[in-house]
Amino acid sequence: MNETSGYLAQAAKKYLKGQELNSAEILRMKQYLRQWIGSPAWDQNPHGGLEELKALRVTVAAIANYQDLNQAISVMTDMGMDPL
Repeated sequence: MNETSGYLAQAAKKYLKGQELNSAEILRMKQYLRQWIGSPAWDQNPHGGLEELKALRVTVAAIANYQDLNQAISVMTDMGMDPL
């Protein structure tokens, strides 16, 4: 929300359109998701237990490509989260 360069927004828009992201865009999305899922607010998430949250944080930290990114966002959505 406070990112001002426009690079993250551009990457998110491409992702939402189903377009392939380059490595820099994947890295930006990964950094964003790591910060987002790292928030202590999620420790109280009623849609998933702490073990699932810990596993998701590990999954996000390991994002290396578009498929990893897509999988992490899918898990977040399944847990009732909407990072985008």
